[in-house]
Amino acid sequence: MSASILGVVNDSVRAVASEAELLGALGPAEVDGRALILIGGADDTEPERLDAIRALLGVVAVYSERTGTAVVDGGTDSGVMRLIAEARAAVHGEFLLIGVAPTGAFERPTRAGTQIEPARDHSLIFRVPGAWFGDETSWLFAAADHLGGGSAATIVVNGGKLTFDEAHQRIAAGHPVIAVEGSGRAADELAGDEALRASGRLRVIPMSVDAAGLAGAIDADWLDQGSEEASA
Repeated sequence: MSASILGVVNDSVRAVASEAELLGALGPAEVDGRALILIGGADDTEPERLDAIRALLGVVAVYSERTGTAVVDGGTDSGVMRLIAEARAAVHGEFLLIGVAPTGAFERPTRAGTQIEPARDHSLIFRVPGAWFGDETSWLFAAADHLGGGSAATIVVNGGKLTFDEAHQRIAAGHPVIAVEGSGRAADELAGDEALRASGRLRVIPMSVDAAGLAGAIDADWLDQGSEEASA
């Protein structure tokens, strides 16, 4: 991964004004780069699911460390973003963990009245233009695809409407998408779409997936979804 950001102190936050500036901060794209987009539940994640999600993201952290895969998430200290940071710390991971969030998100409180904070223990958090969650989506995708040699897989864990929409954007664009069945809400809705599963455009893994199962879902050959979408 790019030496230009490996030395950044954890919890650093950098504001960028353009996608070119964001990609420049990530350093030159590597043809054999590897990256994984993590999207899913934040503050609305059901408390009873957190332990199982924490265990799942422990598997993701081990995989990412072993394979040198960068992980890109939504950059706030909540839900899956907090748990992947905890999992990375638990394995003493050095894989890149990048957050991308809209600047406006840090200028207002959560529904509970607490301040929205940047995710902890990330390599770098990018604040990008935007007032609302979702404004950062294209920037997040661009960062991950840049780090992933042109295409990053997406793993969906829980999540709401925005997560569901983002997953469908990735599917439509021809990128690998993996839904974690049993993690709740958006991920389970995706996993329950039999037509999508049968098409090969979506892979589904259980919450109890082991390292081999995760690697198989991420690294296996995928259909040329872009061609499929163009000919549909």
